[in-house]
Amino acid sequence: MATRRCLLAVARKPRSSGGGFSTSHVPLRRNYATIIMSRNFVGQRRPSFSGCNRTPTSTIGLSRNFSGSTKSKTQQEKEDHQQSVELVRTRDFEGYLCGLLMPSHARESYFAVRALNVELASIKDGRRKRNVGGTGDDPSLASRLRMQWWREAINGMYEDSPVAEDPSVAGFLAHMSSSQQHSPIVRSVRRATQSADLTRRFLDRLVDAREADLEQSQMATLQQLTEYSEETSSSVLYLSLECAGVRDEDADSAAYHVGVGSGLVSTLRSTVYRAEHHEEVALPVDVMEKYGVEDQFLLSGGQTNDDDSKQQQEALQNAVREVAHLAAAHLARARQLQSRVPKAGRPSLLPAVPALMYLQQLQSAQYNVFDPVLLQPELNRFRLLLHLSRSWLTGTPCFEMNCNDL
Repeated sequence: MATRRCLLAVARKPRSSGGGFSTSHVPLRRNYATIIMSRNFVGQRRPSFSGCNRTPTSTIGLSRNFSGSTKSKTQQEKEDHQQSVELVRTRDFEGYLCGLLMPSHARESYFAVRALNVELASIKDGRRKRNVGGTGDDPSLASRLRMQWWREAINGMYEDSPVAEDPSVAGFLAHMSSSQQHSPIVRSVRRATQSADLTRRFLDRLVDAREADLEQSQMATLQQLTEYSEETSSSVLYLSLECAGVRDEDADSAAYHVGVGSGLVSTLRSTVYRAEHHEEVALPVDVMEKYGVEDQFLLSGGQTNDDDSKQQQEALQNAVREVAHLAAAHLARARQLQSRVPKAGRPSLLPAVPALMYLQQLQSAQYNVFDPVLLQPELNRFRLLLHLSRSWLTGTPCFEMNCNDL
């Protein structure tokens, strides 16, 4: 575990990638070394339960479901895992395909982490629409309560439950604890923290980043978007590596770049959806202003009758191209590191493949996010499966497509 200290603070110094685009303008998070070192901090690791007065929920031989019937531990764990897999399959199909190619011993923990990520991401998706160009109205109380519920659930996986002297507070805490114990996703994540010894800080970062995003309808800068991608997508990849039993500096450095690249791609892919369904602008303010793209042009689906409609379309394509080039630069850096990633950790980095596929399709569409082909990802699922299978079967390299050409 000592070899894990400050891993990405050392390995993460950006270099120029192909095509003349550089990631050097993207500074590190001010607390990144602290985050990585948190794997060694007292209180950040799951404590051993030997000699502990508290028995973790998932080790109880019999658990009670909502109807009051009892199930064996093995049966309950199997059903929890199935629900995690189904949630990921329906809400994160690319993550589902990557999970099928994970090592068998890591698959259950992987799907638990992915299911948690889906649950957290869905909290913002369910909120009401807000104004564009700022934080808008405060997020709904329900959204904040759901975030707090997950925060308390994760806290209960690593620490003893708090004891309240006030009977009303004690009753509330008991009710919350009971609802968490009845959640199949919470039970699955709890087992993953035990079996894979997951670093708590990465789980906390997921909740923190998603909660902060509740107040955002548009990122202010591209740098801010990059940081958000690292805090969410990269954290999921760090946890995926731990699920596979890989704790390696080079693997984490590659995961950083894959996470940022795939996170930026996710932003591009969600541009049209967020504009249509949430009245949000996915592209950062500084990039939109740099190329003179008006929010209304994006929110109207690019269907305006103004004389400058063609000019706006070209400006939007240039803005999208800049974000795409930054994503490609991070994926190119990950490709340079792939040979130093332990073989057991390479399946955890397979999310780079669908990200690269989308960037190639985006380039073919002249960076037009409204292109019908880009809006129907299900048409390319078979091709994606072929690329993922090829990367998994060969064992090298994880990134078959040349991202320097993007």
